[in-house]
Amino acid sequence: MDIFMIRTLIRALRHANLAVIRANQAADQNQRNMELGNLGSNLIIMGAINFAAMILALVLLSEKIFAYPILSVFIVVSGLTGIAGITVGMFLLAVNNPGHYRHLAMVILWASCLAAPFTIGILLVASLSPSCTCTSL
Repeated sequence: MDIFMIRTLIRALRHANLAVIRANQAADQNQRNMELGNLGSNLIIMGAINFAAMILALVLLSEKIFAYPILSVFIVVSGLTGIAGITVGMFLLAVNNPGHYRHLAMVILWASCLAAPFTIGILLVASLSPSCTCTSL
């Protein structure tokens, strides 16, 4: 399950970056809005995976948080980018003209790109944890 989440996160990052490139190259407003909608859906996917990694780390790695303080930083970064990604992604899908909020979406995409290694690290540590048997199915 962890490998699936890592693969989905990397795929969503790739598709989100391609959606930004296509939105910047779009000739008309309808094409740009469609690509920003694609960006919004990919932000939701990345946010959900980041938030799930935070919950997974809090549940499975609770005894290791105090031994490794940097792990708590990873958990906070994953959780905050997860919440922000879901919120901005839903916002891009809900508004009529998402072009006005393109820069906000770019900032959240940038933050999600920076948080992706933290999330992958959390998922790898959780999958290697001896107390974790449910995520290696």
